[in-house]
Amino acid sequence: MTDQLKKLVESRHPEYTEKADHWDFLEDTYEGGREWFDENIFKFVREGDLESVQHMLLSVRELAVAQQQLCVNIRERATAHRSSLAAARRGEY
Repeated sequence: MTDQLKKLVESRHPEYTEKADHWDFLEDTYEGGREWFDENIFKFVREGDLESVQHMLLSVRELAVAQQQLCVNIRERATAHRSSLAAARRGEY
């Protein structure tokens, strides 16, 4: 593999690098399931039972939206990456 091709394959978009930690967090929440919520969603001192449930529901909704955005971003990035690799293989880099 040429150095140029190796650089292309190993390169990361700056936006990916900026968001990688957040995406890792989202992946952990997705893979963690119910156990993750039990360990990471805490009841606020001022919350009663109803408020605690509402807080958890909001967290679940936010997580679902974030996961959907993550999937879209990953799919877009993968498509762009595949296109770049195909161009590199054709010598169009």
